[in-house]
Amino acid sequence: MMTTTTTNDDDVDGDEKDDDSEDDAYKDEDDKLTIDDGDDDDDEAIDNYFLAQVDTPVMVVVSISFNDQNFHLVEQDRFTFYQNPILVLLYPAGGPNVGGTSVTIFGQGLQSFGIGRMYCSFGTNVVRTTTNSSTQDQIVCSSPHSPSSGIALVSVSLNGQDFTGALFFDYYMLPALSALSPMGGPPIRDPQLYTSVTISGSGFSSFHGSALCRFDRRRWRRR
Repeated sequence: MMTTTTTNDDDVDGDEKDDDSEDDAYKDEDDKLTIDDGDDDDDEAIDNYFLAQVDTPVMVVVSISFNDQNFHLVEQDRFTFYQNPILVLLYPAGGPNVGGTSVTIFGQGLQSFGIGRMYCSFGTNVVRTTTNSSTQDQIVCSSPHSPSSGIALVSVSLNGQDFTGALFFDYYMLPALSALSPMGGPPIRDPQLYTSVTISGSGFSSFHGSALCRFDRRRWRRR
């Protein structure tokens, strides 16, 4: 036997709104609970309070409740509130678009607080740090591959999600070297007497910084 029930349209709309609100607040998938922001005004007031209070990292316990009364503790992990780091500069200021340039980022508050390795973003490409500083003033990231040359915005994240900072890294295409002239000269004994060597090729103007020439282990700046 099949029973048909008629429901008021207003009730349906109200139920749908309640369901949507619950869906916005909690998303449960594969035994993992993600808590999103609910009331934006209340959350902003709470966030501002924490920002005003947290001058140094604060570790807190985390618990969840499904009825606003019985809370269940996340026993193994703690959540750390911290101030975002301040980025000052990076070195070198650019590298080839093939990637692999070891980039040192200098700033303040560059520490992981025990929540894992930090992250660097070069434009939309995100990589993990290769070296974290014990003095909280620098980290090292390897530049990722870029399909083209140009300026990439560099930011840093301590948790892999919240990125901050606005430094710039100049990607350039690999230069093509074809010849040098002359192909030899006497050893340099007097800094005022040297052989002027011209290197021919293409792609020299794609990088906006200065170029260095290296003769074995000696480095000379382009004239």
